[in-house]
Amino acid sequence: MDNVEKKRLFYLDFLRFIACVLITNSHFDGVYPLNISWGGCPGNCLFLMISGFLLFDSIGKKKSFVFWFIPKVLRLYIPLFIINIITVSVGFRKPSLELFFFPINEVWFIPCIVLLYFAYYFAIKYKAFLWLYLVIDFAIYVVLYCRFDLQVFFVEKQLIFRYLYGFIAMMIGAFIKSKNITVHDKTKALRLITVSIFGIIGFLGVKLGISEGIKLALYMQFLTQVFSMLFATAAFIGLSYFNDKIERFMRNSALGKLTYIISSCTLEVYLVQFVLIANIKALVFPLNFVLIILAIMFSALLLHVVSNEIYIKVIDYNK
Repeated sequence: MDNVEKKRLFYLDFLRFIACVLITNSHFDGVYPLNISWGGCPGNCLFLMISGFLLFDSIGKKKSFVFWFIPKVLRLYIPLFIINIITVSVGFRKPSLELFFFPINEVWFIPCIVLLYFAYYFAIKYKAFLWLYLVIDFAIYVVLYCRFDLQVFFVEKQLIFRYLYGFIAMMIGAFIKSKNITVHDKTKALRLITVSIFGIIGFLGVKLGISEGIKLALYMQFLTQVFSMLFATAAFIGLSYFNDKIERFMRNSALGKLTYIISSCTLEVYLVQFVLIANIKALVFPLNFVLIILAIMFSALLLHVVSNEIYIKVIDYNK
């Protein structure tokens, strides 16, 4: 922590931690006595918004797509390969080319973000067509939404909808970065935090209605993504005001340092959690919850260290 640069936006680390918690909780089926394993959609929106924000400056006029794209794919696929080799070795997954290169059914976020990198690069590189991309994205969403059976829940389960709202989230992050949108007034910041809380409450309300089989909630299930986007955008901008306080929290407290560590291992947390949840959740609650959290944190940190070392050596070798 002492070597972290002074200009680092610590509120982004905190937001990444929140996204990690929400996404992980959405995979806790069978862990809790009640069905409260929700949060994937707002977590994904927040994570992709952060990605769109951070990637914006990396797309320069002279940098070709290949040299921009390859390091980012390596960053994703090195830990993916490691965890797949381990899970195949222990019999948790069956080996296949799809599992290692385009694991839609296993860890869908990896192929999804790879495709989003394509869309994001060309949207930022050729900004003149950005509105056209957004209109096409929205039109596809509406057409597909109307064609699906509204008696069942699908918007968070179908990869195409995750891709469509993911592109919007990344564009919002890029817009916030390009316009340098931050908050310097505490009252405005608190209002935005209140809006973000309203967004997560709205998301949970719609999810509850869907889980109860309420037809109106099923017909309006797109609101899970609207509320998720509202939550992520308001939290993103609102927390910018508290960057200094979040920095002190992360630098000076044990809990803050742990939060920072987890925020740096979000990809690895995502990759290791499935096998750990599946093998520990049968234990009695809350013992299963505690052991899963500890196992995820330890395994993710180990995977992060190993994969990062491999990544650095590969990048240095290519240079």
